[in-house]
Amino acid sequence: MTTEPVLLHGIRAALTSNPWFARLPEPVRADVVSRVRVRMLSEGEWAFCREEMPDGVYAVLEGILRVSSVTLDGRETLLDFYGSGTWCGEVALLAGQRRFFGAQACGNAVLAHVPAADFEALMAKWPVFSRALLQLEAERLSLVLGALETYSSRTTKQRLAMRLLLLARDHGLEVERGIAIGLELSHETLARLTGSTRQRVNNILNAWKRAGLVEHHYGRVLLLDKAAVEKIAQL
Repeated sequence: MTTEPVLLHGIRAALTSNPWFARLPEPVRADVVSRVRVRMLSEGEWAFCREEMPDGVYAVLEGILRVSSVTLDGRETLLDFYGSGTWCGEVALLAGQRRFFGAQACGNAVLAHVPAADFEALMAKWPVFSRALLQLEAERLSLVLGALETYSSRTTKQRLAMRLLLLARDHGLEVERGIAIGLELSHETLARLTGSTRQRVNNILNAWKRAGLVEHHYGRVLLLDKAAVEKIAQL
């Protein structure tokens, strides 16, 4: 089945918003796009679940994926939110293992799915694609090591500040009074993102609200004083 030219253009535009994909040679990008299967997700629907065998790799075209895992005692660990242009699911496929985490739609989402056989064909056909994947995994490993350092050496206040700054960078919209983070972030969600407790996050946010750094209403965060939050993150 062929993909409509207009849809192909939209897929290409969304994927090219990721610098990693944009750096690939044009023939490689075109080959990747030609193998994409578009998948539509509704609110709460899973793109894939933890412990599943990988069926390919995914990239977000529209919407947001909520990425999570489960601890040994059965508690959910919220890892991140993936927006447009972000690729995911390649690690389990490359390792030949079950999924390490699950990805669930926050609201409606549109995904690009490259089936496992096509992904392997791309690696075999294009050595430059394989090298680019190595670079992508190296970058992600660096982020993981940085996150481990953050969790082991930073206070909850610093971790919360750093997480809000990252969310503002990836999902923020500049408005008159600051940066509005385009995600629903309850105290419980922020606690899971920072390895803290709901009460501790609530106390910190209340203090920051009194100081004029942030606003938090009905799960929506508005960053009022980015410079001050950056200073907290760097303490």
